[in-house]
Amino acid sequence: MSLLEQITRGAFIGEEFLTWLWFLSETRREPLVIPKIGECQIAMGQELILSGDSSDAQMVVLRGEMPSASAEAREALASGKRVRRTKLYLTVDGVQWGMTLVGASLAVSGLRVPSPAGADFDSHCTFRLEAVERISRTLQWLFEQFLERRLDPDRWEKELSPMAKWAEGR
Repeated sequence: MSLLEQITRGAFIGEEFLTWLWFLSETRREPLVIPKIGECQIAMGQELILSGDSSDAQMVVLRGEMPSASAEAREALASGKRVRRTKLYLTVDGVQWGMTLVGASLAVSGLRVPSPAGADFDSHCTFRLEAVERISRTLQWLFEQFLERRLDPDRWEKELSPMAKWAEGR
């Protein structure tokens, strides 16, 4: 099997991760407490792209103020489409990060990194590098939490029930 085929076969896990983040953003009221990072809240952004597995499946591209709350998003999810790409906001200890996440590769793009006001060049660069490391560790922790659930059949079964109810009734 070629590397491209292996990547394509594993793309679903990142897409399930994005769907799980969407689920958390709408159902979890208290912040996630991430060790050595702080409290984290998840919010969906202004873009949500979903599609199915088959080559003839239509892609649903939703943009606007709250596309994840739209009837179209609910219908796409209910029809078995997975999140291919989304804009996402993570608020970590009061600092909000915006980014786009691609499910198949888990690539992050368009990351908005906070900048300190009035800092000299060296302090500015150090702050931004530490900030990128912090959000990277946050995303890694979230993905690890997802994988712990996803790879344990019993835990995943318990997670799927509320997710299915959320997807149906949202």
